[in-house]
Amino acid sequence: MTERQHKAVHETEHEIHSRGDLASRQPVLEMNHVSKSYRARGMSLRLLNDVFHASSTGRRTDSLALHDVSLSLKAGECLAIIGESGSGKTTATRIMLGLLAPTAGSVLYQGKPAPMHSPAWNRLRHESSMIFQNPYSSLDPRWTVRQSLNEAVSLRFGRSLDPDSVEARSIQTLDTVGLDGRIMLDRYPIDLSGGQAQRVAIARAIIDEPEILLADEPMSAVDMTARVQILHTLQKIRALQGSSLSMMFVSHDIGMVQHIADRIVVLKHGRVVEQAPCDELLNHPQQPYTMELLKAASL
Repeated sequence: MTERQHKAVHETEHEIHSRGDLASRQPVLEMNHVSKSYRARGMSLRLLNDVFHASSTGRRTDSLALHDVSLSLKAGECLAIIGESGSGKTTATRIMLGLLAPTAGSVLYQGKPAPMHSPAWNRLRHESSMIFQNPYSSLDPRWTVRQSLNEAVSLRFGRSLDPDSVEARSIQTLDTVGLDGRIMLDRYPIDLSGGQAQRVAIARAIIDEPEILLADEPMSAVDMTARVQILHTLQKIRALQGSSLSMMFVSHDIGMVQHIADRIVVLKHGRVVEQAPCDELLNHPQQPYTMELLKAASL
């Protein structure tokens, strides 16, 4: 990042972290002692002399993606979940949002157990949104920006909003993410740059006023300039919505999440190896794996 970009990022970052102490806030979403295993046919990896037997009999073996993981997301907090590919971070967040069922353990939303298809689960699914890694995959290429935003509004509010109100909401939300709504509404994803497309995806995720927003590697598919723009956008959304929005930010890069996260959880091989407030973890990492991630970060 340029010196000017760094200055702008840190100014917005200061505004976010000066909103008050999050320690006293209650969790809105919790994952308690969760494990997740996937069953697959194939070889046993336990003993080399079992290889032929396992493959010939088609014996099923367990692959453990998460092991006894406990996490919590507080009201108004941005929780960053960090780890290399295969660390379990995406599995963890999908379980927290009710997109995937755990093998063991439980998820609570607003203090109530939220197993799949329960009332608390339905409420969680209704009140959460996701920003995916690749906007060109998450946005329907056949739909204009207007259609993508209208779908999100209709899913949340039904027909309670008239077309003019939906249009106004769409334009206002695009303006919030730094795009000219009147110009963008009739464009297709193919007409947008990577940074523009991701900001449209962010607009779609926030237009229905979610309680929880999951950003799953939202900057990994764009260049550095677009990453800074997206980071500014997420910071602005946090500053505007305050404690009404809780965010989970999934990434492999501590260097990017340091500008927006209140707390960081480090996962490795499906286990939590360290978690701490952002400044504490950056300045006083306790685990060798965290130190490795810091050395590789875009600080």
